[in-house]
Amino acid sequence: MRSCQERQLTPNMIKYILLLTLVVAVAQCLLVCPKHYCDKVECEDLSSCRAENGYRVKEKGGWCRCCDLCVKVIGENEPCSPPIEMGVIFTSECAEGLHCPPEIGRCVRI
Repeated sequence: MRSCQERQLTPNMIKYILLLTLVVAVAQCLLVCPKHYCDKVECEDLSSCRAENGYRVKEKGGWCRCCDLCVKVIGENEPCSPPIEMGVIFTSECAEGLHCPPEIGRCVRI
């Protein structure tokens, strides 16, 4: 049996790696917001987005940063999703003074 160090890339493996690289590159390009995109976007009414309800307005937090977004504020030790880019819009975030480490998945003090 071969060890991991002795394995070589086969032509099929190289094709799959190149195909995967191409797919990732195309997907990344699709996430770029077109010029004047925000001119056509109608932002929702956020008048009910209030701190007393456990929410806050995140400025330019929507898709392509066109609109403000209402996000749920997560307290200490509550489950959270670590922030990532690439077009993902999160509708919740840790309260001020807290952050969401990926290895923990909970809001903890900075």
